[in-house]
Amino acid sequence: PTRRSSDLAWIWLAPGCRHRPCVSVSAAMNDAPAAATPEPIVFTASPLDRASNLRRDGEWLAAQLLLPRTRFLPLHRLKAPVELGDQPKLAWRPRGDVRPLIEAGASLVLLGLEDGIAHFTIDASGLEDAPPRDWGKFIDVRSIAPQLAAGQAGILAQARSLLDWHARHGHCAVCGHKTEPREGGYM
Repeated sequence: PTRRSSDLAWIWLAPGCRHRPCVSVSAAMNDAPAAATPEPIVFTASPLDRASNLRRDGEWLAAQLLLPRTRFLPLHRLKAPVELGDQPKLAWRPRGDVRPLIEAGASLVLLGLEDGIAHFTIDASGLEDAPPRDWGKFIDVRSIAPQLAAGQAGILAQARSLLDWHARHGHCAVCGHKTEPREGGYM
């Protein structure tokens, strides 16, 4: 008997199994209209260009830290500042707000570029007092991520994971020497 492309989806299933695959073979073969594109997984799809070609340039990084348009996402004890409202969003801060942290040597990571503007995350856990209230409400990443606009949870996951990694790996596991972040915090 002749098989149609819609029959191919059933070939790889056990005899008698009636579970349909997530994407039908017929849709993949353009025999039928494709299903709607699913929402991205919460912690993926960051809109930032990670700028791997630029992050190796120490002079460029230093210049970005001085620009008034550069944005910083301060994490306090790995919690992120969020502006609450109908659509919660990350509360990026200008350089002036985080300058004392930069000068104190807080961990910094270049997250990437958006519209040519550098975006960094900085560890604000060293603050003696709680961060200023006007920085936003500091919320655990996992509890706020599903409520953020697409892409912002990906930025948040990147920021949290890199700052946490640097906090946990301050010394080389082989020789014990103190590690030094390079390439904008990626090494």
